Amino acid sequence: LATSSTGEGRSKLGPNLAVGTEASAVPTETSLGSFTHLLVYTRSWLAEQTTPTALELSDTQASVSEVDFPDLDLDPMEIGGNITWQEPNDTEQVTEYVLYLAEMALATTNGSNDSVSEAAASHGSAAAIATAVPSALKRQGNVSVGTNILVVAPETPRLDPNNSDLRAAYTHVLVYTQSS
Repeated sequence: LATSSTGEGRSKLGPNLAVGTEASAVPTETSLGSFTHLLVYTRSWLAEQTTPTALELSDTQASVSEVDFPDLDLDPMEIGGNITWQEPNDTEQVTEYVLYLAEMALATTNGSNDSVSEAAASHGSAAAIATAVPSALKRQGNVSVGTNILVVAPETPRLDPNNSDLRAAYTHVLVYTQSS
């Protein structure tokens, strides 16, 4: 990684690659900081080339807003209704939306009284939350870009089937954007 296409302010991202290697993965959640370019240098047993091949980096984020879920199921331990949200202004990199029910316990997994969405942000992803608090999420489904509604069937249980603790009831909705 570097702050220019000529290699200024560069930092090595991974190990040297073997001859014939045509691809290498950049670890998920790699911090860009002030880096603007990804560089590839050719190296011989004698020296490293002075002019790298450079690719300008583009990192975008897209989040939904105005998530709403009026629960139309009148039973206290069941839910049902339509989850709706406002799509991001820029959906060019978004491939779909992934929706979860989440329990309030998520709000205290980082030791504070943050909202569930802030707790989700502190864990980074639904997969990280599921690892930190295994029964805290229940996937509701995936929705294509251009659609901003998911129907939760009436009589959907608010509790994980393996848990009868009312404090672990699903009380929040999380909507993640998925990119390619």
